[in-house]
Amino acid sequence: MEIIRFVLFITLLLQKINGYCLPYESDYYDGTYCLKICPHETVLHRGHCIKECPDFSQVLSNGIVRYCNMSSDIPCSKFLCSSHFPYCYESNCLKFCPEFTVAFNGICLMRCPLDAPYLTTPNCKGLCLQGEKFCNSVCSTNKPYTLNTGHFIHCLTECPDFTSRNGTSCNLSCPESLPFLFNRTCFSMCPKSANYVILKRTKYNSILSCIEQCPSDLVTDNNTCVKFCPPGKHLFNDTCVTECPNTNPFIYPREFTSIPNIKNFGKAEFMCVDSCTNPSYKRANFTCVVKCNGPLKYNLNGVCVEECPSSQFFVDMQTYDCLSQCQSHHHQHGNFCTTNCPDTTNKRYNGSCVDQCPEEAIFEQSLSNLDLDCVSSCRKFYFKQRCVDICPSIAKFIVNASCIIECPTEVPYVNIIHSQEKRYPYTQHDYMYCVENCPSGYFFHKNICVKSCPSVANLVLNSTCVSECSLEKPFIYINYTETRDTYRSWELIKTEHRFCLEYCPKSYITNGKMCVTSCPKDKVLFQKTCLEECPPSKPLTYIENKNENAKLMCVSSCPKGTHSVHDKCYDHCPFPLGTFLWNCTDICPSSHQLRENQTIVIGNYNYGPTMVIVNCVDKCSRFKVSQNNTCQNKCFFPKLYIDKSVCVDKCSDEHHYFEVAPEGKRCHIRCPRHLFYLEGTYQCVQNCEAPYLIVDNKCQNIRTCPNHALTEHTNRGVRCTNKCSPRFFLDGTKCLEECPGHKVIIENICAEHCPYTHPYEYKNDRIHCMNMCPDDYVANKISKKCISNEDCHRAGMFSFYHVCHDSCPFFTYYNDDGTCSSSFNFVFTGSVMYFMSTINLFILYLLFCYSPQQAKEKCTQNDQLEREEDISMDDSSTSDL
Repeated sequence: MEIIRFVLFITLLLQKINGYCLPYESDYYDGTYCLKICPHETVLHRGHCIKECPDFSQVLSNGIVRYCNMSSDIPCSKFLCSSHFPYCYESNCLKFCPEFTVAFNGICLMRCPLDAPYLTTPNCKGLCLQGEKFCNSVCSTNKPYTLNTGHFIHCLTECPDFTSRNGTSCNLSCPESLPFLFNRTCFSMCPKSANYVILKRTKYNSILSCIEQCPSDLVTDNNTCVKFCPPGKHLFNDTCVTECPNTNPFIYPREFTSIPNIKNFGKAEFMCVDSCTNPSYKRANFTCVVKCNGPLKYNLNGVCVEECPSSQFFVDMQTYDCLSQCQSHHHQHGNFCTTNCPDTTNKRYNGSCVDQCPEEAIFEQSLSNLDLDCVSSCRKFYFKQRCVDICPSIAKFIVNASCIIECPTEVPYVNIIHSQEKRYPYTQHDYMYCVENCPSGYFFHKNICVKSCPSVANLVLNSTCVSECSLEKPFIYINYTETRDTYRSWELIKTEHRFCLEYCPKSYITNGKMCVTSCPKDKVLFQKTCLEECPPSKPLTYIENKNENAKLMCVSSCPKGTHSVHDKCYDHCPFPLGTFLWNCTDICPSSHQLRENQTIVIGNYNYGPTMVIVNCVDKCSRFKVSQNNTCQNKCFFPKLYIDKSVCVDKCSDEHHYFEVAPEGKRCHIRCPRHLFYLEGTYQCVQNCEAPYLIVDNKCQNIRTCPNHALTEHTNRGVRCTNKCSPRFFLDGTKCLEECPGHKVIIENICAEHCPYTHPYEYKNDRIHCMNMCPDDYVANKISKKCISNEDCHRAGMFSFYHVCHDSCPFFTYYNDDGTCSSSFNFVFTGSVMYFMSTINLFILYLLFCYSPQQAKEKCTQNDQLEREEDISMDDSSTSDL
């Protein structure tokens, strides 16, 4: 016996080490999850939660879990386990039975045996199936009441409040003659203290119960608690009534705006209210309506009437409201208030429709609805007493908003104003105003005010456009102005103006008769005048080449910080002269004999034109090499190797390894870490090309890896390894950055097809094998593909726990959105039929064992004989072991 227990313990230990679930747990599908109870859509079979039972097995349920019942299952023996692990389940000794089983005589069963049908749960006060559960032949005295739920006969301290008590039996229903339940007793009618009836629904039954008052979320209909009043009844004070009382005489439809002080608003087609609350609602007799219609089509202060009274004689033509006078936006026409006047009287004045405008409002302003408004002044212009937005072509000139044929002598000049409509279609107009003088910034050209002079008279002299300047103002000063385009406001227009001046502005210099900011390139600057050459008083020419537009100035000596060459001064030595200290030289000194070109930006910014200068340096900059005393970007033949940044014929013995770099063949003592040593050569390479393999940072010319099981195909070559790097996929013995197109992906493994552990295909960029479809996707059980919830519902099917079903599975119910939800309210019909025979046998057992005293004594003797036989069998089995 001890040997058997030791073997069982070692088996359990090995299973836990190998990653399997413990005996009191169940693995979900592929062992990814260990659960105490299988989900409702699965069945339990030998420690596994699976979708369907195998062939030649029967699907049963004990109210806790569905399980597969097979005739070949070997039952446990209660003598197998020790006191430390006293319970036996599927040949495993456990400290306690699994959550989905019940205990009897040291054995964990799926349901109680016939000779011990009563279920006791010591950890629960009421009806429950959690924690330890024991099967007994009788209920204990502290739990004397029994309730048969179809799966178990529960021993309880008291009958639940949804059952009726008959002796020690708790019944789930009342007889037809006594249909109402109150205080665990069935009545023909509810008592006065609890005269309201409600249909109480539980996991096990639905029963009519008597309560003192209806719940707050229900209403009362003839002492019955209902969710909604029946047709023909209205809601008043949480009660369904056929007629509204005098205090609340009006009926208010439920589709209208909710009324906060009515607690259960909307639980009837109509509510009884004292008023229609919303000012926009009307009262037609005793009904709240949105709009008056039919015989009662006129609205008199919220009440629908057949005709308006004399005190409110006027009628709004749109709303049919009775008014004492027309509103400000309406116009009176007879006793009607209208927004548009009729054609015969289409002019509007002081809120009335008239056929002709009076003298105090003589102008006619056109409106969008073809009406004419009589106004005292027009908003823009007028022509023959009709207000217009644009003057007609026969009278295109404007004086005091009046359109006239030509400008009078008092205002002889024409100022043209360009304008564009701010709304589509953005029409452009030119308004020609007659003015006495041109505005500031404008010039006279004939009798028209212009912003810029025409080419035939492009000079401005005393605000007038002329063709040439006078002797008093001989100098020409060019000024530029920027204005926004009248029609394209996002564009700037640059305009040139040439002014005739007596002197050039202070910041300008003269070049002939022109005022300029700098001299031309072929001239030098001397005393704000451009000359052909410098005078003897200042013979040196300073070339300011540090800026984009180099200035040539006459100086007596070179400025500080400049470089001198003959009779010229430079900010930077001109190419190809070298710069050393402040001198420009043809040959660099021995201390700085290397010549290195440098490209600099001309000007005060980091971008713009560039120039090349030559610096005399003692060593070249980084990433440059020296050859023939010149710093350059790469070595040239015949010195193609680089040793310590110097171009040489070949590498020295100390630096005999080399890499091919953009500058040349760079020499090394050994290959750097980021490069591979090409076996058989002295070369360090970036990549290992075929047929070479990467082994320990070396490129070896071998066909197979020496001590590695896998080859990793990277963009730098094929690497020998024993484990694929992250973001690589294992395809046989190869590690690839991407699986072949015809294969599927299982986590980081390439396969020909999905295995049974990951049966579902989910496709985004590639096909991935999944053991469960991701969120918002469900499994098509036929095609084994993951489809969206919408596609499942669109096909008329239902989704439940990441699976698309033809119909909702057992223990679930339908939702309006096409999903299924779990439910325990229904029991399989087959299970009920299966347990009917058990219930009948149990009733016969009660009648036989408990009715006469003699039968009880006989039963006691039989039980004693059975116990003695069990003890003798235990002794014989112990001796065999």
